[in-house]
Amino acid sequence: MTEQELQELQEKLAKFAAGRTFHGYWLYPDGVMWGDALGFTQSLDACYKHLVPRLLEDYNIESYSFKQCDNWYYSETNIWRKGSTKHGFEILHDEHIAKHFEQGKDLDKITALALCKAIEKLIDKEEK
Repeated sequence: MTEQELQELQEKLAKFAAGRTFHGYWLYPDGVMWGDALGFTQSLDACYKHLVPRLLEDYNIESYSFKQCDNWYYSETNIWRKGSTKHGFEILHDEHIAKHFEQGKDLDKITALALCKAIEKLIDKEEK
């Protein structure tokens, strides 16, 4: 991804996580304000602190990673919309919404990017 694409993704994710700005700062639900979008694509910590709690309200997340060969990793994230059907009893079913995978040498970075790109696909689908 180019720097411009990463910046656009960061802004989209900040809007998803924070939902609003206050005098040019992103205002997150925990009261934290940031002038710039957080480094979601670089940091699993930022993803788990701000993106994942927002997702878990309506979605389930499946993410896994493994080492393919010397210093080369694979990471995939799937997002499922929570759902159920009632027919005298409740049947749980989830609808697959988004999936993304990344490969690379930095496991933390590709895991964060796979999660971020899956969330971007979810955001794009929800906007339609």
